[in-house]
Amino acid sequence: MKRVLIALFVLLASCSVFAKKHEDAGPCTKNVSFSGVMKFDGKIHPFMADWVANTTKKFAKDHPDVCFSQEPQAWAANYMVIFSASAATSRGVQLVNQTSTSTSTSTGTVSGNGTVSGSGGSWNYTYDGTVNGTATTTTTTPVNVPYDIQTNVLYATAYNANGGIVGQRNHVYETQNGGNSSQAFGRNLGSALRAINARGRMLTGVFEDIQRSPIVQSAAQPQPVPMAQTETPAAVPEVSLADQAKSAQQYAHCLKVAVDNPSVTCK
Repeated sequence: MKRVLIALFVLLASCSVFAKKHEDAGPCTKNVSFSGVMKFDGKIHPFMADWVANTTKKFAKDHPDVCFSQEPQAWAANYMVIFSASAATSRGVQLVNQTSTSTSTSTGTVSGNGTVSGSGGSWNYTYDGTVNGTATTTTTTPVNVPYDIQTNVLYATAYNANGGIVGQRNHVYETQNGGNSSQAFGRNLGSALRAINARGRMLTGVFEDIQRSPIVQSAAQPQPVPMAQTETPAAVPEVSLADQAKSAQQYAHCLKVAVDNPSVTCK
């Protein structure tokens, strides 16, 4: 992964040298591009999604010094936000009160006698027989129930053009399956509430980190070349009129001699 990041930002810095300056750069001094580590090959590729576009639009409205383009800009300090994710599963057991019910049936005998009185007189009676009874017993027993928690962490890391990290934010998504139903409900509900616009808040935090970071010059940015120093020619000594006349006479005499002697050269 480290080699991939280094290669990415060498490319980013190189592109910034040859990028054509926008005709209307405005007050923008920092440019942000987006990439992501893709699951299908584990490599970094340009990335854009609706939630990223919406977050950048909101941030740019109040922060004109930060602009967003997938192409590095020569007039601005270029940054790259790389999205990545990691997943993990944790397993364990939680105590759960399990309720069991048992039913028992019993049979008994009954007997007795009595008297019933009315306007017509009194009657004596006796009775005997059997009675069936049913009893229900409820028992609560704590038992260990297995569960698993699926954890997914989304990262947003901002790099400058030299590959240095200027900010990193993340958000953790959790889902519990099994175990204690009350604990699972509380965990899943809390995770769902925290997930509301979590990606937007995370990305806004990264933008704020970029905005606060000092501007650094890209390692691939051409350095100013010092101007070559031009040597000042040596001053030509001034010659007086008398010396000039003397030189002319010597040259004329030399020419007369050279007529009879071709080997003589006059200068």
